[in-house]
Amino acid sequence: MKRLVFFLPLFFLFGCTSSSPTIDAPSPVLEAVEAEPEETPIETPVSAFLAKLEDRLATLGYEGVGLELETDATLELLFKVFSNPVVAGRKIQSVYTGAANDYDASNGSLTLGGTRNPKDMIAFIKKKVPTQSKALRNAAPKPKREG
Repeated sequence: MKRLVFFLPLFFLFGCTSSSPTIDAPSPVLEAVEAEPEETPIETPVSAFLAKLEDRLATLGYEGVGLELETDATLELLFKVFSNPVVAGRKIQSVYTGAANDYDASNGSLTLGGTRNPKDMIAFIKKKVPTQSKALRNAAPKPKREG
Protein backbone atom coordinates (compact mmCIF):
# COMPACT_ATOMS: atom_id res chain seq x y z
CA MET A 1 0.00 0.00 0.00
CA LYS A 2 2.85 2.39 0.83
CA ARG A 3 4.39 1.69 -2.57
CA LEU A 4 1.13 2.49 -4.28
CA VAL A 5 0.89 5.82 -2.42
CA PHE A 6 4.46 6.61 -3.45
CA PHE A 7 4.15 5.58 -7.12
CA LEU A 8 0.71 7.02 -7.80
CA PRO A 9 1.86 10.69 -7.71
CA LEU A 10 4.90 9.75 -9.83
CA PHE A 11 2.69 8.17 -12.51
CA PHE A 12 0.52 11.28 -12.45
CA LEU A 13 3.54 13.57 -12.89
CA PHE A 14 4.95 11.49 -15.74
CA GLY A 15 1.58 11.55 -17.46
CA CYS A 16 1.39 15.32 -17.21
CA THR A 17 4.90 15.83 -18.54
CA SER A 18 4.59 13.55 -21.54
CA SER A 19 5.06 15.31 -24.85
CA SER A 20 2.07 15.85 -27.07
CA PRO A 21 2.27 15.69 -30.84
CA THR A 22 3.14 18.99 -32.44
CA ILE A 23 0.94 20.54 -35.10
CA ASP A 24 2.84 21.72 -38.15
CA ALA A 25 -0.02 23.53 -39.88
CA PRO A 26 -2.14 26.14 -38.16
CA SER A 27 -5.73 25.30 -37.53
CA PRO A 28 -8.21 26.71 -40.06
CA VAL A 29 -10.38 27.75 -37.15
CA LEU A 30 -7.87 30.37 -35.95
CA GLU A 31 -7.82 33.82 -37.53
CA ALA A 32 -4.64 35.52 -38.63
CA VAL A 33 -3.64 38.28 -36.23
CA GLU A 34 -2.04 41.43 -37.50
CA ALA A 35 0.83 42.86 -35.49
CA GLU A 36 -0.14 46.07 -33.72
CA PRO A 37 1.96 49.06 -34.70
CA GLU A 38 4.27 50.32 -32.00
CA GLU A 39 2.86 53.27 -30.15
CA THR A 40 4.92 56.39 -30.26
CA PRO A 41 5.13 58.23 -26.97
CA ILE A 42 3.00 61.32 -26.74
CA GLU A 43 5.20 64.35 -26.28
CA THR A 44 3.58 67.22 -24.49
CA PRO A 45 4.98 70.66 -25.12
CA VAL A 46 6.95 72.15 -22.26
CA SER A 47 4.93 74.84 -20.53
CA ALA A 48 6.34 78.35 -20.78
CA PHE A 49 5.84 78.66 -17.03
CA LEU A 50 7.84 75.47 -16.43
CA ALA A 51 10.74 76.64 -18.59
CA LYS A 52 10.73 80.01 -16.85
CA LEU A 53 10.66 78.42 -13.37
CA GLU A 54 13.38 75.87 -14.19
CA ASP A 55 15.56 78.69 -15.48
CA ARG A 56 15.02 80.65 -12.26
CA LEU A 57 15.78 77.60 -10.10
CA ALA A 58 18.94 76.84 -12.09
CA THR A 59 20.08 80.44 -11.65
CA LEU A 60 19.72 79.99 -7.89
CA GLY A 61 21.49 76.61 -7.97
CA TYR A 62 18.33 74.63 -7.14
CA GLU A 63 16.69 71.75 -9.00
CA GLY A 64 12.94 71.30 -9.43
CA VAL A 65 11.72 67.71 -9.15
CA GLY A 66 8.39 66.59 -10.62
CA LEU A 67 7.36 70.12 -11.52
CA GLU A 68 6.34 69.07 -15.04
CA LEU A 69 3.21 67.55 -13.47
CA GLU A 70 2.05 70.84 -11.95
CA THR A 71 -0.50 73.27 -13.36
CA ASP A 72 0.54 76.59 -14.84
CA ALA A 73 -1.01 78.38 -11.83
CA THR A 74 1.20 76.41 -9.44
CA LEU A 75 4.29 77.01 -11.57
CA GLU A 76 3.56 80.74 -11.65
CA LEU A 77 3.14 80.74 -7.86
CA LEU A 78 6.50 79.00 -7.42
CA PHE A 79 8.11 81.47 -9.82
CA LYS A 80 6.89 84.32 -7.62
CA VAL A 81 8.33 82.61 -4.56
CA PHE A 82 11.75 82.02 -6.12
CA SER A 83 11.87 85.51 -7.62
CA ASN A 84 12.02 86.95 -4.11
CA PRO A 85 15.63 87.73 -3.07
CA VAL A 86 15.00 86.21 0.39
CA VAL A 87 15.05 82.67 -1.05
CA ALA A 88 18.43 83.11 -2.80
CA GLY A 89 21.52 81.62 -1.19
CA ARG A 90 19.68 79.00 0.84
CA LYS A 91 20.80 75.42 1.49
CA ILE A 92 18.42 73.92 -1.04
CA GLN A 93 19.27 71.27 -3.59
CA SER A 94 15.84 69.99 -4.65
CA VAL A 95 12.46 71.69 -4.79
CA TYR A 96 9.27 69.63 -4.64
CA THR A 97 5.57 70.38 -4.33
CA GLY A 98 3.44 68.60 -1.77
CA ALA A 99 0.61 68.83 0.73
CA ALA A 100 2.51 71.05 3.17
CA ASN A 101 5.67 73.10 3.51
CA ASP A 102 8.61 71.02 4.70
CA TYR A 103 12.40 71.18 4.69
CA ASP A 104 14.74 68.20 5.04
CA ALA A 105 18.15 69.55 6.01
CA SER A 106 19.94 66.21 5.53
CA ASN A 107 19.03 66.14 1.82
CA GLY A 108 18.62 69.85 1.23
CA SER A 109 15.11 69.23 -0.10
CA LEU A 110 12.38 71.81 0.13
CA THR A 111 8.72 70.87 -0.30
CA LEU A 112 6.26 73.68 -0.83
CA GLY A 113 2.50 73.31 -0.54
CA GLY A 114 -0.52 73.68 1.67
CA THR A 115 -0.99 77.33 0.77
CA ARG A 116 -1.53 79.44 -2.34
CA ASN A 117 0.01 82.51 -0.72
CA PRO A 118 3.61 83.17 -1.83
CA LYS A 119 4.24 85.29 1.29
CA ASP A 120 3.55 82.28 3.52
CA MET A 121 5.98 80.15 1.50
CA ILE A 122 8.67 82.82 1.62
CA ALA A 123 8.17 83.21 5.38
CA PHE A 124 8.57 79.43 5.79
CA ILE A 125 11.80 79.43 3.76
CA LYS A 126 13.14 82.41 5.70
CA LYS A 127 12.36 80.72 9.02
CA LYS A 128 13.27 77.06 8.32
CA VAL A 129 15.88 76.96 5.54
CA PRO A 130 19.37 78.09 6.56
CA THR A 131 21.49 80.28 4.33
CA GLN A 132 24.65 79.02 2.68
CA SER A 133 28.01 80.24 3.88
CA LYS A 134 29.11 83.56 2.41
CA ALA A 135 31.79 81.91 0.26
CA LEU A 136 29.24 79.61 -1.37
CA ARG A 137 26.77 82.46 -1.79
CA ASN A 138 29.34 84.59 -3.62
CA ALA A 139 30.23 81.69 -5.92
CA ALA A 140 26.60 81.16 -6.96
CA PRO A 141 25.50 82.84 -10.18
CA LYS A 142 23.64 86.12 -9.73
CA PRO A 143 19.95 86.12 -10.71
CA LYS A 144 19.13 88.03 -13.87
CA ARG A 145 16.94 91.08 -13.47
CA GLU A 146 13.92 91.24 -15.67
CA GLY A 147 13.12 94.65 -17.05
